[in-house]
Amino acid sequence: MPTNSSRASYDTLIYEAQANTNYGDWNLVTVCGGTGQRRYSFLYFPGIPPSGSTITSAKLRVWLQGSGWSGGPHTITARRVTDTWKESLLTWNRANGSAVPLMGSTTNPGSANVTGGVDKQLVEIDVSLMLADIAAGTKWYGIRLEVNTNDTVARRLYSSEASDPSLRPQLVVEWNQNPLAPVDMAPSGGRSVSVAKPVLKWVFKDREGDQQAEFQVQISTTSTVNSSGAFPTPEFDSGWIASSNSQLDLATTAYAGLTDGATRYWIVRTRDVPGLVSPWSAVQSFRRDTKGTLTLTSPLNGGTVDETTPPITSTLTGRTQEAISYSLSEVTPTGQLINVWNLGRFAAPAADGVPFTFNIPAGKITKTGQQYRLAVQSWDTIDRENIPGDPGSQVAQATFTFVRSATPAPVTTLTVTDEAPGVKLTFNRAAGQGAPDYFCLVVDGVRVADRIDPTDFSLGGNPIVYSMVWYGANANTEHTFEVEAVVLDGGVYKHSQSNATQTHTVDLTEVGGTWLVDDFDTLHVPADLPRRVRIRGAEVPDLEVGESSGTFYPIGRRDPVYIVDAIRGMEGPVSGVVEAEDPAGSDFIENFEWMKREENVGRRYRLIFGDINIPVQLGKAKNTHLDSHLRRRQVSVDVAQVGEFPE
Repeated sequence: MPTNSSRASYDTLIYEAQANTNYGDWNLVTVCGGTGQRRYSFLYFPGIPPSGSTITSAKLRVWLQGSGWSGGPHTITARRVTDTWKESLLTWNRANGSAVPLMGSTTNPGSANVTGGVDKQLVEIDVSLMLADIAAGTKWYGIRLEVNTNDTVARRLYSSEASDPSLRPQLVVEWNQNPLAPVDMAPSGGRSVSVAKPVLKWVFKDREGDQQAEFQVQISTTSTVNSSGAFPTPEFDSGWIASSNSQLDLATTAYAGLTDGATRYWIVRTRDVPGLVSPWSAVQSFRRDTKGTLTLTSPLNGGTVDETTPPITSTLTGRTQEAISYSLSEVTPTGQLINVWNLGRFAAPAADGVPFTFNIPAGKITKTGQQYRLAVQSWDTIDRENIPGDPGSQVAQATFTFVRSATPAPVTTLTVTDEAPGVKLTFNRAAGQGAPDYFCLVVDGVRVADRIDPTDFSLGGNPIVYSMVWYGANANTEHTFEVEAVVLDGGVYKHSQSNATQTHTVDLTEVGGTWLVDDFDTLHVPADLPRRVRIRGAEVPDLEVGESSGTFYPIGRRDPVYIVDAIRGMEGPVSGVVEAEDPAGSDFIENFEWMKREENVGRRYRLIFGDINIPVQLGKAKNTHLDSHLRRRQVSVDVAQVGEFPE
C-alpha cells in the first residue's frame, strides 16, 4: 500500500484586521478566532494520490510555535481550499471574493484539540475524508487552517520556511488504487470451445502490485450490460469466489453448460487483498463447437516399420481438417523422449473422414530396433481458443519400432581402409544381384546416409563392386561400419538385414595431423575426392565452446552473477604449416587458397583432428610464404562449428 509523505511547498495567512495585506514573505503562519481579528493559514502540499485511488488514511501534521497555545482547549480545523491562490498575492479581501467565502469548504473538514500546547508540539489532524473527496475528482488547492478560540491571540505554527525541516507542515497519505479491469480473457473474440463447461481465464492487473483475493464471473445469453458494467439478468453468476487464481473451471460450478453451436457472453471482476474491487471487464463472447476425432492408422501404435521414411496417415472425422503438424522422438529405455524431428503447423486441407498422408523425411529414423514416438496434431477449420483442458487441436500418437527386412539381398562383402582423413568403403552383394534402389551407410548402428544412389559409386563386375569415401568418422576411434541394400517392395523402401560389417580406426596419430575437407557432398567417389588441406607442424588446435555471457554485480550482493545467454559450438584458431604434396606439386596450398576465396565464404568444411570431426565455417585467415623451393606456407585460420552439436 503506497504512502505519500510531503512537506508544505508554500504557505501564507490572511488577516481580517488587515484585509489587503499579503503575508507571503512571513516565515510563520498563524491562526486566530477573535471577532474582527480572525486569521486563517493556507498550506499547499504536492504529490496528492491519483484520481480514482482509495484513501486509507490521511494525516495533516503541524507543529505549534511559541507559548500562545497555553490553556484551551483550542480546536484547530482543517478545511479544503476551494479556489486557486498564490502565496505572494493572497489577502483577506481576495479570499472573500471567492465563490466560497474565505475559500474554505464546509465539506468533510478535519479537526484536532490542543490543550496546554507547547513549542514544537506535534498536532495530527485526520483529513482522510477530505483526501477521499480529492481522489474522487474534487480539485486540490491545498488546506486552510483555523482555530475556534474567540480571542485576539495570534497562535503560531511552524511554516514551510522553518529552519528545522522536521518542523515544517507535513501531509501523510496512505492510499491504494483499485485493480484494473481484467484483460486478456479467454475464451474471447467469438472463438470456439468444444466442451460444455470450459475454463475461463483472465489476467489480473493491480497498479500497486497487490495480489488477487477474490473474483466474480457472470455469463449471459446477451451482451447487454447495465451502468455498472454487469449483466442485468445473467444466466450464471458465480458470486464472489475467494481465489488468487485468475481462472474459473466451470465444470466445478453449478453452471448448466452450453449446447453445441450455442454462443455465450461473459465478464469478470476482481478484488485485491486490501479489499478494493476492479471494474467489470469488457464483455467477451465464445461459442461451443465440438471437435472431430483424429485417428492414426500409419504407423500403428505398438507396431513396426521396415523403412526409414514411413508414411504418416491420419484421419480427422467429424470436422474438416485445415492444418497439421508432426513431432518424432526417440524413446529411451527409461521412457524419456529425445526429439529428432519437428514439422510445425502447415496447411493440410482434408475433407471430413478423408485420410491425409505425409512421409517422415530421410535421416530421421536412424537406429535399428529403436522405439520411436510420433505425435500428430490436427486443426479443423473452426477458429478455436486454446484453454486448459480444451486445446484448439486434436492429437493422436503412436509408438513404433524400426526393423530391417529379409526381402532385400544383403551386402555380403565389406572392406574399410584409410583414405586420410576419411575411410574408403568397398563392398558388394552376391554375384548375380543387380543394383538395389539405394544403399544406406550405417556407422555404429546409426544411419548416416540412407539414400545413396548405387550408380554414383559402381565399379562394375559380377558381383557388382561399389566404392565410396566418407569423411564423417572420428579419427583414432574404433567404428563399426555396415552398408545396407535398400529396395522398393510393395511401395515400401526396405533395408536389408544380415549385412557384412567391418570395424576400423582412422589413424591420425601424427602430431599436427589436422585436416580441413570440403565436405559439401557427404559421400565421394574415390576417383574424384574433394579438396583437402593438411595443416602440419603445430600443436593440436586449442578450441573452446563459445558462449554469449556476462558477469553482473547486483546491488547489495558480494558475489557476482554469471549469466550465459547462449552456448555455441567449438571455435578458435587452427594454425600450422600447409605444404605441397611433394616438392613438385602445390595441391594443398592451392586448396587452402581456394577455401578462402570470397565465393566460398559460408561454405561448410569438416575439421578433423584427434578424435574431433565437426562441420565448420572458416573465418579470418593468415597466410605467410615460408619457402619458395619446398612451397610451404605458415597459416592460421579461425573456425566455428556450424552443425552436429551434442545433445
